[in-house]
Amino acid sequence: MHMRLSKKVWIVGAACALLAASCGDDADDDAGAAASGATSGATAAATTTTAVPVTGGVLTVGTYQETLGLDPIVSTGGGITGSNEMAAIYDTITRWDPVSNAYLPRTAESVTPNADFTEWTVKIRTGIKFTDNTDYDAEAVKFGVERHISGLVAGVTACEELRACPRNTVQTGGYMGANLKSIQVVDKLTVKFMMSQSFPSFPATLAAAPGMIPSPTAMKAACPADKATTAATCSFNLKPVGAGPFVIESFNKNESIT
Repeated sequence: MHMRLSKKVWIVGAACALLAASCGDDADDDAGAAASGATSGATAAATTTTAVPVTGGVLTVGTYQETLGLDPIVSTGGGITGSNEMAAIYDTITRWDPVSNAYLPRTAESVTPNADFTEWTVKIRTGIKFTDNTDYDAEAVKFGVERHISGLVAGVTACEELRACPRNTVQTGGYMGANLKSIQVVDKLTVKFMMSQSFPSFPATLAAAPGMIPSPTAMKAACPADKATTAATCSFNLKPVGAGPFVIESFNKNESIT
């Protein structure tokens, strides 16, 4: 499911650096439009040339705002504040498909509700490995999702065991804490989620930060099981391990993510 690629993604700068043309003033835009119109015929052949695909290389991306971290309960997880970076590292259990206009399984094989949407059963695809070569399985999914409700829902595994202390403080805590009651491992590749109320939109949450599952083995190795080490201060927050197609080389705060 994952690939180790030679590509490097640099998250640097501001959006205007990436979209410089859109940041000019109106006078510049008008002059550019006139020049473009005068030369459009001469450049038509060049603009339709198809480049030959190559493997590897460097892609530089400017973002609106630097993410607070790469742990799904530290980053706010919005599209411009960590979601794109984390999806590349972790992948997601489901993903929105604009063609079918629905949330479809990604690392999951299926996501199935009961009649009143108070229980959801997730079957995980076989053969998925985290990039540390450990199994992406039901126990790992339970560990990853449960971190979003630890300290918010009674009866959930203690925060120090989940490396989630003091508790989830980002936006996922609101909708996950209000709806998810408990998580049960049915077998190695099956997880059942019990809700405190009907929750028809649960597949949408699995396409966001709760569906970005960290390697429990790597996280436990990086973070001690104590309340003094928070998710934000643990080294995993800057160099996480997931099952997505990219691995982190470095995270230099206020500069770049490679």
